[in-house]
Formats: sequence, C-alpha cells, structure tokens
Amino acid sequence: MHLSEVVCRAGFARPLERVLTEQRMEQAMVRGNPELRNWLIKAFAFVAVLEIAYLLAGNLLLNGRFLPQMLSRDPDRLSIEWVSAWTLVPGHLRVTGLTLRGQTAQQQWWLSMDYGEARLALGSLFARTFRLQGVQVDNMTAGVRDRLAPAPATDPASTPATAGELPSASVAAQADATPPLPTRPASTMSQPDAAAQTLTPPAAEAASEWSGWSIAVSNAEMAQIQELEVNGYHFSGQARLRIDDFTYRLDGPLAMARGRVQLESGKLLRASELLASDLQGDVDIGVDGFVPGDNPGAGAARFVSGRIGVTGDLTSFGFIDAYLSSSQWLQLDGSGRLQASLRIEHGTLMEGSELSIESPDLTLVLDERLASGAGERHLVQGAGRVHGDVRVEQGTGQTRLQVDLRDVAMRRLPQKQLFLHAEGFHLGLTAAPVNLSERPGEASVSMQWREAVMPDIALLNSYLPGGLPFRLTSGKARLNGQLTYAQQQVFGSFELAGEKISGIVFDKSVVGTLAVDLTIKQADFKNRLLDLSGTRIRMQASEQGTAGAAGPAALQTELKLVRAQLVSALSLDELRQYSGQPPLSGEVKLEGTVANIDFLNAFLAQRHALEFGGGGRLQADLLLNDGQLASPSSVTVESDRLVSRFSGFEASGAGGVSAGIRTRAGAEEMRIDMALREMQIRQLKGGAVFLRGKGLQLTATSPPPDGRTRRIEPTAVLTWQDALMPDVALLNSYFPGQPPFSLGSGTARSSGRLDYAGRKLSGRVNLAGENIAGVLFMEPVVGQLAVDLVIRKADPAGGLLDLSGSSVQMQAATAEAAAGGGAPLQTRITVTEARFKSSPLSAKMARLAPLSGVVKLEGSVANIAFLNSFLHGDQGLAFSGDARMTAELRLSEGKVAPGSNLNAESDHLVSRFLDFEASGSGVLKAAIQGDRGAPEARMEGFLKRFGLRRIDDQVPYVKGRDFRITTVGKRFDSVHGLRDLETVITLGSAEIPDISIYNTYLPKEGGVSIGAGKATLAADFRLSGVTGSAKLEMQASGVEVHVKEQTIKGDLRISTRLSEGNLEKMSFDAAGTQLRIDNGSLESEGSAHDNLWWGQIDIDRGRMTWKRPLKLDAQISLRLRDSGLLVHLFVKQTKEQQWLNELLTIRDVSGHSEVHLNDKAIVLSNARISGEKLLVLANLRLREEKMRGGLYASYGILGVGIELKGDERSWKVLNPRQWYDRYSAAFSAE
Repeated sequence: MHLSEVVCRAGFARPLERVLTEQRMEQAMVRGNPELRNWLIKAFAFVAVLEIAYLLAGNLLLNGRFLPQMLSRDPDRLSIEWVSAWTLVPGHLRVTGLTLRGQTAQQQWWLSMDYGEARLALGSLFARTFRLQGVQVDNMTAGVRDRLAPAPATDPASTPATAGELPSASVAAQADATPPLPTRPASTMSQPDAAAQTLTPPAAEAASEWSGWSIAVSNAEMAQIQELEVNGYHFSGQARLRIDDFTYRLDGPLAMARGRVQLESGKLLRASELLASDLQGDVDIGVDGFVPGDNPGAGAARFVSGRIGVTGDLTSFGFIDAYLSSSQWLQLDGSGRLQASLRIEHGTLMEGSELSIESPDLTLVLDERLASGAGERHLVQGAGRVHGDVRVEQGTGQTRLQVDLRDVAMRRLPQKQLFLHAEGFHLGLTAAPVNLSERPGEASVSMQWREAVMPDIALLNSYLPGGLPFRLTSGKARLNGQLTYAQQQVFGSFELAGEKISGIVFDKSVVGTLAVDLTIKQADFKNRLLDLSGTRIRMQASEQGTAGAAGPAALQTELKLVRAQLVSALSLDELRQYSGQPPLSGEVKLEGTVANIDFLNAFLAQRHALEFGGGGRLQADLLLNDGQLASPSSVTVESDRLVSRFSGFEASGAGGVSAGIRTRAGAEEMRIDMALREMQIRQLKGGAVFLRGKGLQLTATSPPPDGRTRRIEPTAVLTWQDALMPDVALLNSYFPGQPPFSLGSGTARSSGRLDYAGRKLSGRVNLAGENIAGVLFMEPVVGQLAVDLVIRKADPAGGLLDLSGSSVQMQAATAEAAAGGGAPLQTRITVTEARFKSSPLSAKMARLAPLSGVVKLEGSVANIAFLNSFLHGDQGLAFSGDARMTAELRLSEGKVAPGSNLNAESDHLVSRFLDFEASGSGVLKAAIQGDRGAPEARMEGFLKRFGLRRIDDQVPYVKGRDFRITTVGKRFDSVHGLRDLETVITLGSAEIPDISIYNTYLPKEGGVSIGAGKATLAADFRLSGVTGSAKLEMQASGVEVHVKEQTIKGDLRISTRLSEGNLEKMSFDAAGTQLRIDNGSLESEGSAHDNLWWGQIDIDRGRMTWKRPLKLDAQISLRLRDSGLLVHLFVKQTKEQQWLNELLTIRDVSGHSEVHLNDKAIVLSNARISGEKLLVLANLRLREEKMRGGLYASYGILGVGIELKGDERSWKVLNPRQWYDRYSAAFSAE
C-alpha cells in the first residue's frame, strides 16, 4: 500500500496536506533565489529525515515489548499493555486493545478499551504528568473495588450491609469479577506480591516508581461503555460518557470538574443477583479533589455533587434497605418500576430529590429481633407504592420514605401464620437527609393499619404483660391501629372491636361483645418498660355457660387503664414466653363499672361481717412487685347495700367500700374503708339511735386473706357528716372522770370521727344546736352551742382525759340570766391542749376534786388592752389591738402555776414606750416563769414590720422591720401584776423616708436645717425602773445640711449614746454621741469648694433632754476635712476676699467647742480649731435665722479678727487677739 493511502486511512491526511501546501508556497517564493532554494531543500530534507526517523522509532517503540515492560516495571502497582499502537505526528497517539490495571494499599482498579485516540502534551512529561486532550474511546470496560482483608468464616454477603454504604458483593464474587493482576513466576515474586489480594497497611509497602506521576484529561468522550463495576456492583449495557478536566496523581488526589453518563439501556447486578434492568437516564456529576486511598468505599461519596435521573425496572430493593434503619429491622423487597431524580451535594441528597416505585408485589419484613434484641418477625405483603423525597421544613432537611400497600396480608414468621388482613397499610420513615458516605442515623418509623381483620384475637395476648386483670382467649375482631418506632421505643394505639369474644376478667371466663382501645404510651425495649395507660375495654358479656341467657345475668363492664406503667426483670420477648406469674413491677390503675362486686368478699376477714351485693363502679390501684400484689394496692367499689357491725354499734346504708393491702409495723394488713349514704347508727345495747344522717364512713383493719391465723388487735374508725343526734346526753357516757363541762339535754347536728382501739376511745365530734342545756365550769348554761370536741384519749379506767384540740363557740347565758332576759355571752374558745388527771377516792368525789393539768386555749379578742392592767410604772408601757390569741394555763390543784403563757398575733398590734408608739403586724407573748413560791412574769412584743411615731404625731416617721420590746416583772401576782420592770426595746432595721422630720428637734429659726433624704436607723433602749439608756445608729446618703448660706451635702452618720436617763423628764447623758459626714461637698453662696469634704463631731460630755425641740448642753470635739465651714460663715465669698478664704482654709483641722441647743437658738462658744500654722477661735450664735459672733484667725505671724452681725462683717486688723479675748468674755457672759 502506498504511504499516502496509509496516511489518509490513518486520519492524518489533513495535516499532511497542509504541510505540502506550505511547501509549494515556499517553492514559489524562492524560485528566483538559488541559494535560498538550496538551503530550503536541505532543511526540508532534514525535516523529512527526522519525520521518517520519528515514524520508524516511535511506531517500533509503541509496537515493541520494551515500552510496555518499562511502564509495567512495578506490576503490583501499575500494569499497562495494548495490542497495537501507532503515531504519525508527535504527541498524537492511537491504540487498540488497551488494558490498564493498578492497585494501592486500599483499592484495585482496571480499565480496558477496544480503541482509543488522544493527544499527549509531550512537554508535560517533564512535569511528571500525562496530559491528554481530545480523548476518544470506544467499547470501554472499567472498575474499582476496595482491597479486602482475608474473608471471615461467614460470608459477608449473608450479613446486612454496613450502614452508610450500599450492600456489596461477597469476596469471592468480587474476586471473580475483577480482572486478575499481572503475574510473574512465583520464584521472582516477593512476599507482598504473593499476597496481592490481602490488604497491606500503607506504611508496610515500598514507594512506587510511579509515585508523583499524574494523569490529566482535558476532555474525553467514551462512545460505548459496555461494563462498569464499583465494589461488586456491575453495570452492563449501552452508555456514553463525557469527562471534562479529570486529574489523578498516582497514590494521590483525584478530581473531575464534570462527568456525564447517558444511559441508553442497561442492567445492574450485585454479584450474580439482578437488581435492575431497562435502565435509562442521565447522570451529571462533579468530583471534588480527594485521595481515593484515604476514602475507601462509600467514603468517597462525600466528594460527589450533581444530578442523577434514572428510570428502570427494579427486581430488588436491597439498595434501599441500607438506608431504612441502621439496625436493619425493616427490610423492603419486591419488584416495580423505578423513577428517580436526585440532587447530590457532597454526597448528601438535597431538597428536590425524589424517588418513586410502583410495585404489584411489595413485601415488608418487620424484625423485632434486630430492633430490640428479641421478639418476633412479621411479613407484610401487598401491592402499592414506595415514594421518597427530601424536603426542608422549618429550616431542617428531612428524608421521608412512604410505603403504601393495598390488600394487605400480615403473617407471623417463620410459620407464616396469618395475623391479620387489611385494606391498607402505611409505613412512614423520617430521618435526616441521606449522606451516601455516612452511616445513616436511626430513623423515626410510623406504621398504620386500616380496616384490618384479626381472625384470632388471642394472638394479641403475646403483646400484653402478665398480671393484668383480663386476658383474651378467642374470637374474631376488627382492628385499626398505628405504631411509631423511635430510639428503640414504640408508641401507638389500636382500636379493636368484635363479637363473640371470649376472655377472662378477674379470674372469671366471660363471652360477649368486646371493644378495646389499646394505648401504647411507651414500650421501651432497652429499659424493659411498658406503659399502657389510657387503654379502654368495653364489654357486654356473661359468665361462660350462660352466654345465651338474657336479663340481669349479663355483665355490663367498662374498664379503663388510667395508669399501667410496668417494668420487667426480663426482656419483653422473654416476658411473653414466661410461664407463671410474670415478674412485673409497677403500677396499674384501673377504673370502670362492673355488674357484681361479690368478688370483694375474698379480700375481707370473716370477723368483720361485712357483706356486699349489687353492681357498682370499680376503681383499682394495684402495685406489683415481681408479679405479686404489694402494698399499697387497693380496690374500691360503690354499691347499693352495706351493713357493718363494730364496737357495740351497727351501721347500715347504701354507699361504697374499698379494700386494700398496706404495710403497718413491718407487716401487711388488709384495710377496709366503707362510706354510707342515708345511714343509721344504733347502740347495740339498748337499741337507742345514736346518729341518723346522710353520710358515714367506717374504716377497719384486719389480717390479709392469707394471714387470718395471725392475731391482730381489731381497730375501727367511724366518721360521719351532718348527722342528727337526737339526745346529746348520750355523749356523757364516753367522758371519763369529771371534765369541766357536761351535756344535759337537747338535739344537735353532728359531724365527727371516733377511733376505737385497745378499749380506749379517741376522736373528734362536732356539735351545733339550739337550746342546749349543760354545765360549763360548774355553771349551768343554756343557749346556742357549737362544740368541736376532740377526744385524744379517753381512758375511764385510768381516770385520764385528753381533750386537746377542742373548741367551743357559744352564745349563751347562765340559766338565771336567760330567765331574766339577759344578753348572751359572746364566747370563742379553742382548746388546743387539755390534759387532766385526778386521783379521787371514788367516782363521786372525782367530780369535786381540784384538777391538775394543762389547758391551752386559742381564740380571738377585739383588744388586748386588758393586759395593760398588769403594767405599772413610768416606762409608759402599753399594748392594744385586736389579736389572735393562744394561751397555756398550767394548773396545780386549781392554781395558776409557772409555765403558763400567752401568745397574741395581730395585724394591728400597737406597743407604747416612753413618748413613742410602734404599730404593725406582730406578736405579743406573756409568760409566768420561775419558782412557784416567787414567780416572775415576762412580756415580749415583736413587730415584723412596723411604723414608729411620737405619741403626739399623727403618722409614723420611721418604718422598718424587727421591732422588739421585752419587759420582765421581777415580782408577779394576779392582784398587782408586774412589778420592778426591766425593759429592752430594739429596732432591728428601720428606714426614715424623710430625714427632714428631724428639723422639729432643731430651733425653728436657728439657721440650721436638714434637707430631704432617706436614712436607716437602728436603736436599742434599755429601761430599768424609772431610769434608762439608749443606743441609736442613723445613716443617710446624699443628705443636705444647710448652715445659713452654706450647704454640706454628703453621707451622714449619727451614733447616739444615751445613759443615766431620767424617764420622767426624758433627760439623758449624751457623752459618746458622734455625728460624722463623709464624701461631702461644701457649697457656699452657690459655689462648691470641695467634693470630698468630711467632718466629725464627738460629744465628750453633756446632757440632752429628748423632747421637741431638743435641749443639749455639751462639750464637743471636732475633726474636719478643712476649716472652710467655719471660715465661710465669717468671710464673705467675694473675689476681693477669695485670697483670705484660701489662706484660712486649712486641711485636717481639729478642735473643741461648747454647744448649747434649746428651743430658740444654737450657740457655739469657745470654739478652738487648729491645723498646720492655722489657729481659729470663734463664738457663734444662730437665732431667728441671724448669726452673731466673733472669730479670730492666725496663720503664722499673721492674724485677723472678724465680728459678725447678721450679714455685716467687721474686720479687726489691729491687735486682733486682744479684741477677740474681750469679745469672747462678753459673749460668754450673755
């Protein structure tokens, strides 16, 4: 064949024609130049020789054995071979029968093609890169799979796929499907080569010679893809592939800008199992850069993004099962038509992804064993549809899978026993968006059965715990229900209804109609918890054998499990198969109506002689402990007839009864509670009617049914409400001894409670009646009576009586006063404690013997001022206000003894002392203490919150907390009261809302005043007889004190110390009193001189009369931040005299003075202040808002005198000291 034909057939005709055309043009240009023509001929000849050499050398190299062997120097890493290859133009290659195989420590891959063409950028080889462009491939086969460790004893194909990746084929199947790697003679193979199929850690493998080399493909078109494999999944058929910007570095990263596969037809297999056929679609994806060896298997999916659209016929749902549940307890199978449109971003299905399968034979397997570790398997079959999508709701992405079946049959495996058949079944699965590279999280699964029919209702017993009061035996029923599974817990409900249902209720076989609303609030497989609270059972049935009978024999029953919370010591599956009483613990609360309550007789001891009959409403609270009823378990029934006899009484009427087991003193006992309506109680002895009324309750105790041989002291408790007592005198026989009262005659309405145990009576009786005659404290009375009699203990044989807690409310008069039309006495007494004992020689003498014991009373009084008759002296003590009062009276042979006390609580308690009155909510206590021969009395008042005022004021000016007054009378008797008083008054925490109230203690026109502000106050007064002392602490922040034109603003603290007080004159020694201002600012005539001014005044000696206005004669000490306060009073604030103010204002000065305060003036005399070189002497009187005084100031050798008359100031420059001495003598003489 001619060379030109070869060139044309090889597809290089157009490049060669272009070269020949260029040569002809060059020949035309050089015909006129022989030298240029010769040079061109030589150059052309040289190029032609090079081309011929390239064609010979290149094609010999491509078709020889040297190049394949060189490229396959490390066949365990990379193997390349081809049938033929040729090239005519440098960098342009064509190859046939090309096969590439390779492996890394984690993966194996291969690629083969019948024909391929590409342009190789030769210059890129220097950068260790095979850069290919214009790649065209025909009839390609490719695959990749993870290298596997040695196969375990069990075939992985028989176990569920690892969650987070698709199920893979078995090891053997993958090995068969993978083209074998090149082999060499065994003698030349190293140990790693001999185990090529075994996964070798990367650190154990030597570096490949090809490490660092890269493959870069700008664009490629695969016209015919015959087969693709990824980890055991095989695709075969017709497909086209186009790749843009593909890069891969051996043992390094791989990336692809875009890859598009167009499926024309094909099928998908896993090993030899056909998964899908007739596949058509379009796959358009991109791959971000990643290292395949570091991301084996499905881990590489997180680098994939794009769109997948595919349709086809499915023959297996295995690829969906991997994402139904991480524990694989849901398995979906069948065949159908698939339509899928998926959006993927970094391996995650995004919103808009959708999958739909229409199938005529869907099968769903529910395997409880894989969800809970035990249980049953159910098979659900029917025709229907599978639909899945990804949506974003409330900002959160969700994957939803919906399975809807029609004409459903549900069977129990492995026997395939028909459990139910239904018109419809729905399965809903909700989980986080599927990430193809990660393990799927546990999904929330819901199931719903519609219009189902159970041919054998007894199959439900396996789902009910033992110990419930009902079981199902046979029958056919209709069912609707739903279940939700999440986090190994099941929730749901079932509605079941059927005819001719047989069952067992409270150990009785019944048959009839049944309707059950079963509520499964929680079935926790992990923690073995079961909650059936809310379940309802409605039944109209009769006992077995009388089902055909009509009339009253039919049981009308409706029960509800209000609470049924159980925990099992066994797993739920073991519990179902447990024989005997299941070891359940927990609570069961049952309520409803039953037709016959005679089953309760089994709970009662025979000695109680209680009888029950008729229908009623049932309530049961059962406590289970390892399958046994435990304390406190109870059953309560309302019935229309009850009769009971106890402790000499007979009670009858309609009502209710409850029986239960409780633990008492370490032993279990049966407790019976009975409630009667329209009741009547008679005394067995004599037959007199004791009570007749609308309501009565009886409580009795006895041994439990299995412990009747054990002796237990019988007890009974009787209570009644609003009953009529025809004769109140019947009560006297129950009062032993000689109580301070007795009942004579009359009728009354009564409520009460009596407890009888050990031949002793206790209880409480309320009586209210008109025209009651009786004796109270030895005085006959008649009138209205309301008695709350508490009998804590009545022991006639021992002469003991405890009436603690009794109360009497009476509007009554003595018999004599009532006959004369006298007004009734208003009495309200509550006896919180009344314990008496007498030691009479005979019962007749007992009524006359004086009582010893304790009486504690409670009541309310309009005014406690009656206590003031016991208070005398000059301390001004008095109490008043309405109060709730309690008193404890101790009697010794009829006389009041130490230990007696009184306690009064009032919301309007008033306490007076000296010239003050405190009021508020508080407590007043009084007590008699000491020896019987020399008792003393103590009274203590406490106000939690109080207001304090002077007695002549209208409103309080001090408000606070914790006011306390305590007074002790060293001597006490009922005639003279408290004598030799010692009193302590404390104000714990008080506030003065407006401190300017203290201006009333200052002379009205003295020129000194206190501005508005708040202050805190604490005080302590101690009064002894007619003398007293006090400590007061007052603090105020930001207070303004005005001294003529000057204003001191700062934090004020006054610590008052009063002693040696004359309470009659309110005169006290004030030595130790201190006044201090901190953080102050001194302002004079509108200008501020300092903002950190402070000053302190201490009374060294003096006496104060504590009245308004205040009187004080004292010697004081002064410490001041500076002398400005005194200087500014004498020196006018002008620019001309500013230098003098500054000169005389010296820091840290101290001194002393005499102070006289009365109702007209404030006098500061013989004041002496010094500091550094400054000496200030002053006398000052503030009266009628005018100042008069003299001042001498010296600074070093300089001295000056100032005389102040109102606003006028006279300067004394000549002999100022002599002038001041004369002025001071005259000032003191006034």
